[in-house]
Amino acid sequence: MSAPRNAIRVDIQLLRAVAVVSVVLFHFWPGRVVSGFAGVDVFFVISGFLITSLIVREIESTGKLNLVNFWMRRIRRILPAALVVIAATAATVLAIRSPEMLASIGRHVFASTFSAENILLAAEKSDYFQSSNALSPLQHFWSLAVEEQFYLVWPLVVLLVLAVTVGFARRIRMLAIVVGVSVTASAVLAVWLTAVGDVGAYYNSFARAWEIGLGALVAVLAARERPPIPDRTATAINRVTWVLLIATFAVPGLEAGVPSWGVAPAVVLTAVVIATGNRRPARTHNPVVRGFVAVGHWVGDRSFSLYLWHWPILILAPYVIGVELSTVTKIVAIALAVGLSELTYRFVETPVRVARTPFLRIPVVVGPIALVTSAALVASVMFTATAVTPPPPEQFNPVAVSDTESSYFDEPRTMRKGIDITGVARYCDGAGAWLFDCENLNATPRPVPDKTDDPCDRVKPCDIGDASSDITVAFVGDSHALELKNAMDLVGTFLNWRIVSFTKSACKLKLVHDQPGCQKRNAEVLERVRAGEFDLVITSHSVRSSTTEAEYHAVFAEILASGTPMAVFRDNPFLDEDTLECKRINFSDPNVCKFRPADAYSKVDNSANAAADLGIHIIDLSEVFCHDNICPLAIGGYHLFRDRDHVNREFNETLAPLIAANLAGARLIRTE
Repeated sequence: MSAPRNAIRVDIQLLRAVAVVSVVLFHFWPGRVVSGFAGVDVFFVISGFLITSLIVREIESTGKLNLVNFWMRRIRRILPAALVVIAATAATVLAIRSPEMLASIGRHVFASTFSAENILLAAEKSDYFQSSNALSPLQHFWSLAVEEQFYLVWPLVVLLVLAVTVGFARRIRMLAIVVGVSVTASAVLAVWLTAVGDVGAYYNSFARAWEIGLGALVAVLAARERPPIPDRTATAINRVTWVLLIATFAVPGLEAGVPSWGVAPAVVLTAVVIATGNRRPARTHNPVVRGFVAVGHWVGDRSFSLYLWHWPILILAPYVIGVELSTVTKIVAIALAVGLSELTYRFVETPVRVARTPFLRIPVVVGPIALVTSAALVASVMFTATAVTPPPPEQFNPVAVSDTESSYFDEPRTMRKGIDITGVARYCDGAGAWLFDCENLNATPRPVPDKTDDPCDRVKPCDIGDASSDITVAFVGDSHALELKNAMDLVGTFLNWRIVSFTKSACKLKLVHDQPGCQKRNAEVLERVRAGEFDLVITSHSVRSSTTEAEYHAVFAEILASGTPMAVFRDNPFLDEDTLECKRINFSDPNVCKFRPADAYSKVDNSANAAADLGIHIIDLSEVFCHDNICPLAIGGYHLFRDRDHVNREFNETLAPLIAANLAGARLIRTE
């Protein structure tokens, strides 16, 4: 005999516990619970089922849906705890004063408060699985935003169904059709976005809708009058599915298929667990089972607060204690998250959710209170962040290569610390502070500028340098070339070259590219090279690529065959995970982090190797990045790195005089 409809689903509480534990363990130990991220997908299915079950019950009992009351209940359930965590997180960031976080905390507070964090992360092209990205302590609010967007849209769809159908049975059938079509369409979109490698797909509400929709479909089908699955069969299926679901979190490689096939096992298995589950657990005298159920129920009750607290604690704790988290401190951090979750559940979540105070149940009161409180929080954080952010230091004042040709080419070469700086005027910004032994060599580095969209990050070319010059140079490459684009703009100004920049993230220069846009760009480059349009071709590529030395060799050989000379940048060094974390924590003095050349240049540079084999000039700046058997993370008031493998664009600009001298000295362009 089944339990009443309004009975507590203990199995769902256990699902919540499993979901939040898997997510927490994945975030703290990503190498152990390798697919624990799928716990979020379990939450999506649960939300779809529970919300739709509430809606169906209201339709069955009243024949309608009170939309305002539905939204007000969601506000009381979610907003209080969320605002507490957002406020505490923002206050901690303001106290830490990390320039990187101060620059972004305002927009993340706004997006998290108003259910748009997933949209912000997608717009910023944030890769969930790429730890080199700058991490926001509010990044995890993306999943809450997806659910809240579902809560906004789904009731409107239900109201439309109610308007065009009559009778509970017909309405349920229509809802089943609508949900089924929506789930199918969303799943197809998710598969397509996964196939094309869209980084923002991870946060895409439309691509995630099939997960929530599958839970909704279970709720709708459960409301139809059909013979239930026999208890023994349902119990057997349920137990096997539970085992498979938990095992899913240990399956490697699923991250490559998010949000489609990679999350399908967790999503489908969760739906089966819910569909075959009992409303009350089976009675047992086994104290171990009873204890497990009790603990799971307790964690499930606090799963929402635990999810909210664990991520900001993980991200901010190293800044507070000044060192990276060890196993012991991670355990302490989790204990802190559990403790804060208990306090939030007991004194924030529960009192507001079950409050009998009349004004907390009147929509015309709850709505304005929520809006004003949210707006006040956002405004105060943005104002304070602006007030405590240090003013930007003076911009780099570029220095030119000596414009007297005879003084550069006729005077004897001078070597300084392994770098030829003949013809470069003395300067003390960034790289210059090391090249010329300036007093500001170890100055506190200025904050790394927040990453913004670059107008030259596109398939179409972009003109930089001296637009009036008769000398035209092609500059081609991927995101590493894009980070050098501003420096090359200065180089073009110094040497009086017009530079056509073909710089697009993830676009390697090769004869056959798997991305249509990159293939189109490369075809244009080669066509213009064959036409003799360029006096020189310069390339820059990341070594983090599957592009082989043979592929670079083939395209470089074709360029040389056209009679066009080439120069190739040797790629910059890379930070390992430990150094990256150390850099984030010690943002004011990153050089306390020890980083060796053997670690920085551990990858094979296929582009530079192909260039060397063909006798192409190589622009090698490794002596700037790593010298005296150490790779500094800051020089002359500038951070060298923006993330794990991209150099800070502002530091690259300070390399411009050196790059210009290197290219001028190589005499690659014939002048009449």
